[in-house]
Amino acid sequence: MIETTQLSLQEIIQDFNHEIDRNPKFADAYGSRGMLKLCVNDIAGAFMDLTTAIDLGCKDAFILVKYFSYL
Repeated sequence: MIETTQLSLQEIIQDFNHEIDRNPKFADAYGSRGMLKLCVNDIAGAFMDLTTAIDLGCKDAFILVKYFSYL
């Protein structure tokens, strides 16, 4: 398994930031960025991104939030 560093996760989050800036209604970008934020322990940011993804119609984000609410 390849280990990913915190720095590279932050770089990927920045890439999603750019995508969202270009297309603020890109639900999957919010969902993916939310998952990455969970990986770097940004729980509040992850919740906001996943909530936005749900509002934009991303069903995967809804399933993830529902799953994490049971943990």
